[in-house]
Amino acid sequence: WNSLKPYILKTDRDVLCLQEHKLTFQDKLNEAEEWCRARGWKSRWSLARKSECGGQGAGGTAILVKDHLGLADANYLLSPTARRCAGIIDLPGGRRVMAISAYFRCSIGMKNDNACLMASIGEATDAWNLPFILGADFNTTVEAVQSANVAKALNADIFAPTSTRGTCVVSKRTIDFFMISRGLSDAVKTIGIDFNSGLADHRPVNIDFHPRISSLMTKHLRKPPASPANKVYGPINQTAGWNQLQAVIRRVHNSWKANKI
Repeated sequence: WNSLKPYILKTDRDVLCLQEHKLTFQDKLNEAEEWCRARGWKSRWSLARKSECGGQGAGGTAILVKDHLGLADANYLLSPTARRCAGIIDLPGGRRVMAISAYFRCSIGMKNDNACLMASIGEATDAWNLPFILGADFNTTVEAVQSANVAKALNADIFAPTSTRGTCVVSKRTIDFFMISRGLSDAVKTIGIDFNSGLADHRPVNIDFHPRISSLMTKHLRKPPASPANKVYGPINQTAGWNQLQAVIRRVHNSWKANKI
């Protein structure tokens, strides 16, 4: 947590999804929340897991938003654990977005504990049924997440920076990225890595949205209706000369009714 403070003081971001603050006691978490409040940040936190060996805690997540935005509790949708927390962000204009910060286990991909974590996030986003942003240390590659069809299940799109240096300083892999609900994902403007954050181990990923999101217009492909299974016999409606043919049919019909033919 102490290493995060200088970054929080200098960042120009409006929302932060933090992982691995490693605070295992509620009083320390309360102090961190108060520290953020005094510097213009609202926040939601989850405690890190205590080490069985008595050492430093593991995990711990947080959502921070600048004071000009609203932040409501989302525990009724996703209860906080050492690997996840969530908050409801109130944006200007009455728009609401759920933000989720998550920290996945390393070396297991989207299986076992990570599959359970992702399932809990999926249940929360389904219950929310409005736009959401998931910012996470996935501890695996974008390709691994894509192959697990996680984004499709959440009706979301993956946004990850492209750089040979990666987000992980040691492995040089990109394992920190975003998953954003479709619709809101159309408003993403840029995504990139902050190489000057001063943080060790992981480099922060920055994402920017277009201003005035509600005024954006995007193209969406719509599947055409299926062709009829049975062949249509007779003249096709609205073909060339259809109006003239209708007039002739009416005249013949009227003559028949008048016993003229």
